Amino acid sequence: MGEHRLALDDDAGALILLERAADLARAPETRRRALTQLARTHRRAGRLEASRGAWERYRALFPSENRGFVEVAKLLEHAERDPAGALQVAASAPHPACDDLQKRLTRLRRRVAP
Repeated sequence: MGEHRLALDDDAGALILLERAADLARAPETRRRALTQLARTHRRAGRLEASRGAWERYRALFPSENRGFVEVAKLLEHAERDPAGALQVAASAPHPACDDLQKRLTRLRRRVAP
């Protein structure tokens, strides 16, 4: 239902439904999808703190996946201008050998280096 509301450009209605889905979903895939949509919708609306909160929930619920770590690192690096914090989060991702994560870590290390 939240995705349907998004398709109708009803972000406010979608956010309510997505929050509920993220809280109540039993299936991990449904919860993943709801949290992803929730974070993206908040980000599009400029609510970066709420977007980060959704990604932090994702990271806590799915600690064996890189996605939450990468998305929090992106927000820290670009929105909060905290490359050191972004590096710390990205470096704690569970699968550091992934190409996209390696590129991000390399770039963050260059930015943080004196």
